[in-house]
Amino acid sequence: MNLISSLKLYGLTEKEAVVYMANLELGSASAYRIGQKTSFPRSTCYEVLDSLQAKGLISGYLKKGKKHFNAEDPRLILAYNQNKLQNFENLLPQLLARYKTNKEQPVVRLFTGLEQTKLIFEQMLSEADKLEAIGSIGDLFEKLGEYVPTFVERRIKQKIPIRALMPDTSASRERQKIQQENLMIIRLLPPSYQHHGFMFIWRNKLALLSLQEDILALVIESGEVSHMQQTIFEYLWDSLE
Repeated sequence: MNLISSLKLYGLTEKEAVVYMANLELGSASAYRIGQKTSFPRSTCYEVLDSLQAKGLISGYLKKGKKHFNAEDPRLILAYNQNKLQNFENLLPQLLARYKTNKEQPVVRLFTGLEQTKLIFEQMLSEADKLEAIGSIGDLFEKLGEYVPTFVERRIKQKIPIRALMPDTSASRERQKIQQENLMIIRLLPPSYQHHGFMFIWRNKLALLSLQEDILALVIESGEVSHMQQTIFEYLWDSLE
């Protein structure tokens, strides 16, 4: 990812990112010189520079009767985003007060792709006090890669235990060898019960992950559905003692 794309992730528009980078490289410069470097018309340059000044990322001053601009310390971008995050956190109680879920009907959410699927694991870390799971650990590592050990490390740090039913594979058996240090108990399903994917149960939620080709995940928020799946899990768990 290039610097322009990265700056866009931190709240700048593409034009703001281009102008900021140009000013950063030029040092003190007029709108004319910045326009030359960016190929933006001077009017566009002034508009973007005004926007960056409002965000505190560029300062302006007069030099020999002409206005010049200086890019501020890049660390201010971090401060700018931290300030936005703090403002949002202050609004959160009011937003949550207006967030209404019909408890009589299950809430179903669909997630596609790697980044959206990671959001489900982040939700588990923020909500779960324990986890139950059924799935193929090999598929999880293949699709989520280095995110898996990061998730496991954070789960252990937060003292969230997990019980897992896994297909009897070499990957599952290797995981079984280190289950105690991973705050995990694994029981193996018979070799004839092979499948691809993963299911997680926590609180009143159920997550179903398809991991064969494109990653597809379904999260169901329902006390009744979650309890039903928990009952099935407990039956399988007890039958494998």
